[in-house]
Amino acid sequence: MMDFSRKAVSHNESFVRASAIEVYFATLQLKYKLPCIEMEALVEKVFRLETEAVVRRKCATLVQKFDPEGKSTNIRSVMLHGLKDFDWEVKEEVSIF
Repeated sequence: MMDFSRKAVSHNESFVRASAIEVYFATLQLKYKLPCIEMEALVEKVFRLETEAVVRRKCATLVQKFDPEGKSTNIRSVMLHGLKDFDWEVKEEVSIF
């Protein structure tokens, strides 16, 4: 399941990528104590390279769910970078964090 969701994160459709991130975070939660290095790497990749706001928004929502205290300094810094996002809904999700 983890390999499938990891591959789907690179899919052409943005909604598939957003759903794949959700599945990937859920499988990481089962396998590791979150936040983990894999989660940090994915969050950084999404916020730095993703062109679709729906995917960045989903990632921000999931970070709030799986790392509500902001334990990871890497994730926290990436989320702060998200405050400069062009999409207002992404900014709104990140500001809640």
